[in-house]
Amino acid sequence: MAATGLLALRTLPGPSWVRGSGPSVLSRLRDAAVVRPGFLSTAEEETLNRELEPELRRRRYEYDHWDAAIHGFRETEKSRWSEASRAILQRVQAAAFGPGQTLLSSVHVLDLEARGYIKPHVDSIKGLSPL
Repeated sequence: MAATGLLALRTLPGPSWVRGSGPSVLSRLRDAAVVRPGFLSTAEEETLNRELEPELRRRRYEYDHWDAAIHGFRETEKSRWSEASRAILQRVQAAAFGPGQTLLSSVHVLDLEARGYIKPHVDSIKGLSPL
């Protein structure tokens, strides 16, 4: 067990991205959580960051999410993107969602500070795609 009291889902190059409080939690996450380190190139990350930073810099990192599920974050929703960002997001969409799946019109952006984290939780209805 790591010093944090959390177990890593699996060994990935670099930091362990998915953690759980015990083997039973990790077993349930093994098939449900997909982490793809390196999916976006550094240039793609920079493209998205350049577009998002003007909005995010006006926000402070928060530590008191309404359901205590997220700590050390700032967030926004965005529906208008540059052509370059739209191309990146279309690739993310194709990898993350099945064909014909109905999606929300805006992208929910969550920026975690270096020590920020997301606890296991169920999203509110607002965060779910319509059926």
